[in-house]
Amino acid sequence: LLITGEGDLAKGSGSTAVFYAACVAILFSIVFFISKKLFSFQEAMDISFKGMGSLIPIGMLLVLALTLGDICKQLGTGDYLATLVKQNIPCFLLPAIVFGISCIMSFATGTSYGTLAIMIPIATPMADVTGIPLSLMLGACISGAVFGDNSSPISDGTILAGMVSGIKVIDHVKTQLPYALISATIALTMFLLTGILM
Repeated sequence: LLITGEGDLAKGSGSTAVFYAACVAILFSIVFFISKKLFSFQEAMDISFKGMGSLIPIGMLLVLALTLGDICKQLGTGDYLATLVKQNIPCFLLPAIVFGISCIMSFATGTSYGTLAIMIPIATPMADVTGIPLSLMLGACISGAVFGDNSSPISDGTILAGMVSGIKVIDHVKTQLPYALISATIALTMFLLTGILM
């Protein structure tokens, strides 16, 4: 962050800093494993490229989600939905509805970032038009996005947790899902109550 912000930590680019850190970690790992004679140079390269290749679908999903979010913003989807919702749905239900949709979307796609890229441009104008606090709507988006990211069988976090634990991904999902659903139910109830009390 200091490097990307030219000496100012607060101005640093988080995504660029993570990219630099990943590159340094990969290079260090390659040198370390070759020096310990655990892998040959060719094996280390093969493993590195195989790992990078497994991230391509995730990257594509994020690009598509960000594109869709940008299109929704440019088309005014959030404003349109906000006006439509204001006329037809009681405002106190909106935080719970946004949370529920974010949960379903993140579980189906396995990405919290992709869910946020789509939901935030929609939820922000809704908060504006309906008078619901923006922090509440953003909280609903983020909470729902994190739910799917932690419980979806196609989420990178779930896959890595299963791999690190040495168990099948679906077994990890089966053991994780009851706790995630209990938490989501409590969160949904709280978003509903907050909507009623605001």
